[in-house]
Amino acid sequence: MSGLSEEPPGPEVTGRGGGGDDAEERREYIRRLLRNEADDDYIGKPGGQGRRARHIRKIPLDEYEPESFFADLVEGGREREGTSYPGVLMELPGVGTMGLRPPTPDKSYTMDVNIRSIRIKEWKFVNREDYES
Repeated sequence: MSGLSEEPPGPEVTGRGGGGDDAEERREYIRRLLRNEADDDYIGKPGGQGRRARHIRKIPLDEYEPESFFADLVEGGREREGTSYPGVLMELPGVGTMGLRPPTPDKSYTMDVNIRSIRIKEWKFVNREDYES
């Protein structure tokens, strides 16, 4: 349901070995999945207010299933345990970290991205009504 048509990098490019070309290839793979080819911008719509708005996007739940989309993005990473992060935090060695926060009564899933070459740091999965507003 995430709309992915590209195979993730094989085990040799999952970033397990640290930096270098493998990490750069992994960063590029993630960047491609998070971009909209039609307008060469990141997927979704701006979703924040104030100074942080340029780093937040909202994406529709009916087009992207949060858990499977996240799993595709972090495939080959390893879970960081023992942190205060309120969800699943994955480390992609040599690339950065990505996390998925579960829904709360008043919010849906949120995906946090801490990868140097990706300027959007937070994606909020929202219902179609909130996406259109």
